[in-house]
Amino acid sequence: MIVNKKIINVTFFSIIFCLFFSSITQILIPKWKNKDNDASRTLSFYKQPKNSIDVLFIGGSSFRDGFAPLVIWREYGYTSYNRATRSQIPMISYYYLVESLKYQNPKVVVLNNYSLFLDFLVDKREAFIRTSVDPLRISSIKIKLILDIISKSKVQTFISYLFPFFRYHSRWKHLSQEDFEYYKINEYDPFKGHYVTFNSVPYKLPDNFMLPTEKIKKIHESSLYYHEKIIQLCKKNNISVVYVALPKLESSEYSQHLATEQLAKKYNLKYLNYGLPELINEVGINTLTDMDDQDHVNFFGAEKISRHFGAFLKSNFDLIDKRNDPAYEQWNIDLRYLNEFINH
Repeated sequence: MIVNKKIINVTFFSIIFCLFFSSITQILIPKWKNKDNDASRTLSFYKQPKNSIDVLFIGGSSFRDGFAPLVIWREYGYTSYNRATRSQIPMISYYYLVESLKYQNPKVVVLNNYSLFLDFLVDKREAFIRTSVDPLRISSIKIKLILDIISKSKVQTFISYLFPFFRYHSRWKHLSQEDFEYYKINEYDPFKGHYVTFNSVPYKLPDNFMLPTEKIKKIHESSLYYHEKIIQLCKKNNISVVYVALPKLESSEYSQHLATEQLAKKYNLKYLNYGLPELINEVGINTLTDMDDQDHVNFFGAEKISRHFGAFLKSNFDLIDKRNDPAYEQWNIDLRYLNEFINH
């Protein structure tokens, strides 16, 4: 009887300690705002009905801002989710896909070509990596991702990813009211991972924008390693892969386009470059009204790109229009929310 009482006391204390430790950790974690807040987008992904997503977008911030799943739903009735995060390196993309396949069985995976040319300095990109890793559910996949990160790092530690408290404990000096209100985070993102912004900054296309060249940009070896793992995993699961480039007025290079085109041909993959002047014109992107900044479109640009990409999906893949399927009524509810959001 005494032994049982001790066990109960120890168990009770352990539960209270874990809850307290978790609460303190959530307060100390930096609060990434608006477009850089990947927590609600990740939590919302877990809430999607199992095997209900047909198209996955995986990549960096240009994808996060540039693809609107609700527009594709509105026009074609295809279900998609945007799992893009800021400066998402290919290692993160690979593990995001592995984790996604635990919950979904997509028909198409859309990859951001820009990450082929990102440097692979995990310590330099730690802040961006943590915004992607911290919100993930604890699992064997997350642990493998953490081990992969620290194997390429000189300063990051396993314990600091598994228990972020040990990375952020010194933030107590800089806490604000916002840190204590973080529990109010919305765990459901009606925009399906898309960052909706109506900010509009006018830009003119540079005179030398995407000038043709015969030079082919070198793909980073480490980046290529993970892209090839993604392609192999998709082929194994009978998932079609599409490479896409979105307009980056400051950093798009024709040599990157040629390198991506070459890689896509090697693996017999489809490739669209919305940064080419001819496709910018075809889609109707107006850089005076449709840009949030030089490398990201706003909602007006995302709407045009998503409508065009939905047509591409319809022409190239056998996807089902689910707009009249009662099982997907939540998509219509979310679309009404988007319309209200636009109106207000």
